[in-house]
Amino acid sequence: FRLVKMCKGPAEEKKKVDSGPKYMRIYDEVYDVTNFISRHPGGKVIEFYVGQDATDAFEALHYHSAIAKKWLKSVPKAPKELIVAKETKDEKKVFIKDDGESPLVQDFRKLLVVWNEKGYFDVNYPLLVYRMFEIFAFVALSFYLFALPLSAPLRIFLSSVTIGIAWTRCGWLQHDGGHCGVTGNTTVDHLIQLIFEGFVKGGSAFWWRNRHNKHHAKCNVQGKDSDLNTYPLLSWDIRTAKKLPKKYIAIQHYTFVPLLGLYVPLFFFTTKLFMWRKKRSIEAAVSVAHYSTFIYILSNICGGTPGEIFAFFLLWICSTRFVSWLLLLIVSFCYATNTRR
Repeated sequence: FRLVKMCKGPAEEKKKVDSGPKYMRIYDEVYDVTNFISRHPGGKVIEFYVGQDATDAFEALHYHSAIAKKWLKSVPKAPKELIVAKETKDEKKVFIKDDGESPLVQDFRKLLVVWNEKGYFDVNYPLLVYRMFEIFAFVALSFYLFALPLSAPLRIFLSSVTIGIAWTRCGWLQHDGGHCGVTGNTTVDHLIQLIFEGFVKGGSAFWWRNRHNKHHAKCNVQGKDSDLNTYPLLSWDIRTAKKLPKKYIAIQHYTFVPLLGLYVPLFFFTTKLFMWRKKRSIEAAVSVAHYSTFIYILSNICGGTPGEIFAFFLLWICSTRFVSWLLLLIVSFCYATNTRR
């Protein structure tokens, strides 16, 4: 978390990217990505590393992709006569520091090797089956609770909270699928993400990857990490904090939990707009299938009225984030009480 880096404004960073040729270091080579940026399959996130060493970011986001490594071979390398080993004021020369010289980066890379050798990144199929079963079990339980002969408010509340738990568990599975961290196969993992983010949740897998990869590419860097775009409601660094009234800053340690709870209702609309604007027709069809299936089951099988079904969807949209926070607090408490010396 580099405070100096966060204090740089987006305009300043964009100016650096837009002027002149664009180079970046990957492994031991310096590449000219000037004409490749517009063709980059992952979007403009590549601009975040212009003028920097992108080796670890490339490995983290493309370790599973043979296609990405083939694409890299097609990118032209910077002319060797322009590359210099030390920083210079000559704007025609190219100097990009090798992050591999940093002891911290060296230790990080060694740690990855150790974890790989210990099998921490190996596929765990029994766990995958359990996680899928867990989600479908909570979804089925939610439908069961909705159909019970209880008062409508109680049925709706119980079923909505239960589906909120399912969505929370679903969010982590689709998260791992988006990172290709389930099976390591891009096609299979993205299919898993499409099923659980799209059909089970009604969201957009591509929207998630587009947003979340930027977060990991420049984690906690103001102006690049989209998860920090909460101004003026919340501030995460000094630069934006100075622009907020002191009365808001003084209480944001109380308001940040309920405000972050608005993420799910907000994403409900932004994901739909994203699919429309990006013409993600398959994802849109999967999302429509989600709502059609849920409405059919709640109406024809569980016997819900239109008003009850609307209340069910409204409550789970509002409750999902708070269920996530509650589960996180419970896990944190259990961890803290079991690790005290």
